[in-house]
Amino acid sequence: MTARAGFSIEELESANIESSILPSDTDRVRSFWTRVYRKNVLLGQPLRIREFNRAFASIALNEEDTVGDKRALLGNEQARPFGIINIDCAGNVSTFSPEMLGASHAVSLRSYSGT
Repeated sequence: MTARAGFSIEELESANIESSILPSDTDRVRSFWTRVYRKNVLLGQPLRIREFNRAFASIALNEEDTVGDKRALLGNEQARPFGIINIDCAGNVSTFSPEMLGASHAVSLRSYSGT
């Protein structure tokens, strides 16, 4: 079984309303992705990396291959319980979308149980 990995670099949503990535960081980001890809290839691709797999699949699919959105054909692990495991820098864990790590809700879980 091949190990799988996904990288959520930074998205503007939830509590994250400003990017910490500056235009001057473009070369560093490109260098990071290049190193990840080359290292994975050099090691015989021990990781199925979500971002590369989706990019390759999008390139391979053409209009005749799709019914609706191309992403629907690729699946969405973020919507399946335990389909994606996320760990943030503080050690918090989420088994859905990475955005759930930073989200909060005004209602406590206790109120959902009716007690």
